[in-house]
Amino acid sequence: MRKMLRILCAVTVLVIALDHTVAESQVDLHLKISHLESRLNMLTQRVQQDEEMLRQCRDQEERVSSLQRHVDTALENKSHEIRDVIEKVQQWSKDAISKPNGRFARSSDPTEVAFTAKLTHELNDVPIHTTIIFDYLVHYTGSTSTYDVSTGVFTCPTSGLYLFSVFIESHTVNTEATVTLKMEGTPYMSVVSERSDDGEDDTGGNVCLLTVNKGERVWVETYDNDKQSFWLGFTTFSGVLIHPH
Repeated sequence: MRKMLRILCAVTVLVIALDHTVAESQVDLHLKISHLESRLNMLTQRVQQDEEMLRQCRDQEERVSSLQRHVDTALENKSHEIRDVIEKVQQWSKDAISKPNGRFARSSDPTEVAFTAKLTHELNDVPIHTTIIFDYLVHYTGSTSTYDVSTGVFTCPTSGLYLFSVFIESHTVNTEATVTLKMEGTPYMSVVSERSDDGEDDTGGNVCLLTVNKGERVWVETYDNDKQSFWLGFTTFSGVLIHPH
């Protein structure tokens, strides 16, 4: 009987210990499950964020691709426009040269001598005794231009009486612009443009009749002041044969 009691007690203790162990295992299992669920939620949120970022990147790529297509189309259209303009300018140049009354009228008559040249850019800090180079021919007649846009010098092709005009406009508030018309180094007339003020134009001009022999040179030169400046468009040099000798 005692032996049975001892066995029952041992079994009871074992059952109690087993229940305790199972309970602890269940608690530990619940904690692990809860931890895994928390990790799973975090991973799910991260995946969702990554998917959203990927979607935004794809949207941006599509916008960039669309913009690139628009730019390519615009550039292609613009290149066609530029080619059309170039072709029109080339045709206009051919027409102007071939027509007697064009901007650059061709003629074999030596008595038809005339030119007008102008500045297409500002000249600044021009020293004294410097030849002004009017770099663009607005008009000339004759088989070739007798005014050289690279030197600023007119070389007389036909002896006779010539009318020359010079107009200048200063582009500084510090120094007035002063030039003289010279033939073979001798001054014949002068032009002055006072110092400019903001919002005001002060163009100076003069004309002169000169008898010029074939081969003699005429040009416009600064004098009196250093560091002169000249405004584009308003600064011109013209000459025309009035009567040949």
